[in-house]
Amino acid sequence: YTIFIKSGNYIENFPIVCKEFVTIIGDGPKNTILTYDNADSTIAKGSGITLSSNMELRGMTIKNITTSTNTTTSVVLYGATLVNVLLKNLEIHSSGVATTQYGVYMNNVDYRSSDIKMTVEGASSSSVLNVGWYHTACKTTNESTEIVVTKGVGATATNIGIDGDDSEIELFTPNIHVSGSTTNNGIDSSASSGNKSFQI
Repeated sequence: YTIFIKSGNYIENFPIVCKEFVTIIGDGPKNTILTYDNADSTIAKGSGITLSSNMELRGMTIKNITTSTNTTTSVVLYGATLVNVLLKNLEIHSSGVATTQYGVYMNNVDYRSSDIKMTVEGASSSSVLNVGWYHTACKTTNESTEIVVTKGVGATATNIGIDGDDSEIELFTPNIHVSGSTTNNGIDSSASSGNKSFQI
């Protein structure tokens, strides 16, 4: 099945949970824009879009901009225990007052991506952790990824472009800029129980 989202600015009140074997196509990142205001101590509830196996998402901008009532954890795209996910030609934006922000959060996901532009902007007074693309136990190939993570001033604030824990990650032509906090890391990686590799 294929769902086409026409040009427009869409304000979404609740997370979208994708279905398996469904392709979702927008009219281009400059034309199809989905905006959320979601944050929660449970990551899935604080996300904009929850991905599914055997699906494709492309051709749109997705934003999660948290307000003064949402101060826990916010995520734009979230996936857990998935295979065969394709992300293409997306602009992803996270900003606002959530203390922890993720552009994309992947847990045990096998996926491919290309032509992704991402910005994560932590509120200077409240940020603790701002991550562009987080992985744990993932296997992925990313092509033409641009990530900007900025702000997040504070004694314990950390900004990370791409974080990989027990993951195998291939990056082709990445462009990663991280600044504005007390700790700024372009790429972080660790291995506690599985394989770890970054290929750039």
